[in-house]
Amino acid sequence: MKKTVLITTLMFFAMLTNANANPIQYDFSNGADPNTFDYSSLDFTVDGVTVTATATYDGFIDAAGVNWLGNGLGVESPVPTDDNNNIDGKEENDYLTFTFDFAVELTAFNFGNDDYKDQFDLYVDNIRVLSNQETDVGWATFATPYVGTSFTVVANQNNDNFAVKNMRVNATAPVPEPSTILLMGLGLAGLVGYNSKRKKLK
Repeated sequence: MKKTVLITTLMFFAMLTNANANPIQYDFSNGADPNTFDYSSLDFTVDGVTVTATATYDGFIDAAGVNWLGNGLGVESPVPTDDNNNIDGKEENDYLTFTFDFAVELTAFNFGNDDYKDQFDLYVDNIRVLSNQETDVGWATFATPYVGTSFTVVANQNNDNFAVKNMRVNATAPVPEPSTILLMGLGLAGLVGYNSKRKKLK
């Protein structure tokens, strides 16, 4: 019984301690023909961690389509007649949001179909944290990772025109809810109490 209690205790404290971050890289390139496919959302799973890409325009409310391009993910707004298949800021500002089931660390983006004039804004959990960042530097790596459950790339100028090709995050298993921790603690206390009672009865 002592062995069982010890193993359970170790498992309990292992759950309370964050595991080492697991670096994950998503590849959004090599998509289908953008003139044929216009998705309401797309899921990508790497190492068991799923990210969902959705699109809006001029904010987070008006839904747009996600285009899976050969050079990454783009946005197609339904309203502007001059809109293209990339993330662009012409007439309407395109928003591409990546959502996770639990908080992760965003470390970098890599862009496709970009040039020296293209820039992006970054939102974390719908709050803007970066403005007018260049897209033509290869990997746009963040010195300090951004932690959140959703990350949004925005084009807000007429000459912006690019796609999101890759994304890097550090993911850890979600921390148990307080109620789960409490239940596990009570269970451990019960095991210890039961073991002590059995010893006294012998």
